[in-house]
Amino acid sequence: MYDIVYISPLKYNQLYRDYRNLNDLLNWAHSQALINIFRKVSCSTVITDKFSKRALNISSDFIHRNINFTQFEKAEKYIGVAAASILARAEFNRWFNKNLSNGLNLPKGSSNLVLKKARELSKKHGAEYFENIAKINFKIMNKL
Repeated sequence: MYDIVYISPLKYNQLYRDYRNLNDLLNWAHSQALINIFRKVSCSTVITDKFSKRALNISSDFIHRNINFTQFEKAEKYIGVAAASILARAEFNRWFNKNLSNGLNLPKGSSNLVLKKARELSKKHGAEYFENIAKINFKIMNKL
């Protein structure tokens, strides 16, 4: 059983403005996925990747009080966490290929090639263009 909490770039940028902290946003997304799964199945242990020094705040619901929530650094050694990473990356690639392949030929990452393409798009469409296609809190956007 799995659940993907899809966050488009536009929604991500809105959430980031609300949370103002990437770890808090990740906590929310992990929590939403797990709550969705808990509606379908029961379990006694949940293992997640530790992306923050703070504990994951999944749920304070009474029905979840007997679940052992465990976080590990490099938790991909657990097959469920590795599978979740693969599913998340596949969803990103699906979105990227579907929405950004329409002649934009956008490179991924934060290389000089990405910065060059971002500058071209900024000149052509303006800075607000990126709100719908990029995570605007990333360092590459500050270089524009």
